[in-house]
Amino acid sequence: MAGLASIPTGGGAATEPGDRSPRGAVDKALAVLSALIAADRPMRLTEVARQTGLAKSTVHRLIGILLAHQMIDQDGERYIPGWRLIEVRGWVGGEYLAAVGRAAKPHLVDLYEARGVTSSLAVLVGAEVQYLDRIYGQRSVRTPSYRSDRAPAHCTAIGKILLARCPDSPRRIRDGQALAAMTEATVTDPVALWAHLCEARRAGFAVSRGEYVDGVECVAAFVGAGARQRPLIGIAVSGRPGQVGLSGILPRLRRAAFALSVAIRHRPLAIDS
Repeated sequence: MAGLASIPTGGGAATEPGDRSPRGAVDKALAVLSALIAADRPMRLTEVARQTGLAKSTVHRLIGILLAHQMIDQDGERYIPGWRLIEVRGWVGGEYLAAVGRAAKPHLVDLYEARGVTSSLAVLVGAEVQYLDRIYGQRSVRTPSYRSDRAPAHCTAIGKILLARCPDSPRRIRDGQALAAMTEATVTDPVALWAHLCEARRAGFAVSRGEYVDGVECVAAFVGAGARQRPLIGIAVSGRPGQVGLSGILPRLRRAAFALSVAIRHRPLAIDS
C-alpha cells in the first residue's frame, strides 16, 4: 500500500549472534519495554540496544514481536510505548483521564450551547474510540456508541483525527482487520482511508458525513498533550446535516481543543474531585 511503511517482523526465539546475555526472552522483551517507557521520548533501535545492552539483532526481533501485539508503536524509525499499555496501566477510566474530563467539561458545554450540537471527548484505544464524556440535549441524534461508549475509529470524525495523529496508524490500517461498513458512506478501502487521514492531519480536523450513522455529521479536532501523549485525545461535535456547519463551529472547536491542550500541558490536572 502506497505510503504505508514496512515494519520489523517477529522471528524465532533463538539467541542472536553477538548477544551474550543469559537472560530469557521474556526478560529481554521487558527490558526493551522498560527502556521505551523510561525514555519519555521516541527511541531508535540502536538507542534501545545501547540502553538495554542487547544486540541490535535481538532488539530488532523483539520490537517486531512487541509491535505485533501493540505493546509498542512505531513513529518512522523510532519507537514508543503502545496502546495496549494504556489498558494495562488503567488509563481509560483512570484518574488521569478523569482529570482530563473535568478540565474539558466547560469546553464541551460551551460547544453544545453555541449550536445545540452534541459535544464529545474521547481517546483512541486500538481500533476504537472510547468516549469519556458527552454533552447533548433531549433532541440530540443518538448513535450506537451511546449504549457502549465506544465506536469504530475509521468511520467517526474523532476516530479519524486520532488515527491521523497516531504514529502506528500505517501498520494498523495495513495489518488490521477489515474495515467494517457501518453505512454506504463508510470508507472501507485502506488506501482511501489513509488518504483521508493524511488530509485530516494536514487540515487539522476530520469530518465524518454519515459514515458511522446515516443522517449524522461530525467534525473533530486533536487535543495535543505533549510529546509523550498517551492516550491520544480528541474533541468533537455532531448533529444532523446542516446543523454542524464547518464555518460556524470549526473555529470554536479549534479554540476548545487548544484551550484544553494548554490546560493539560501547562497546568497540573487536579486528581481530587
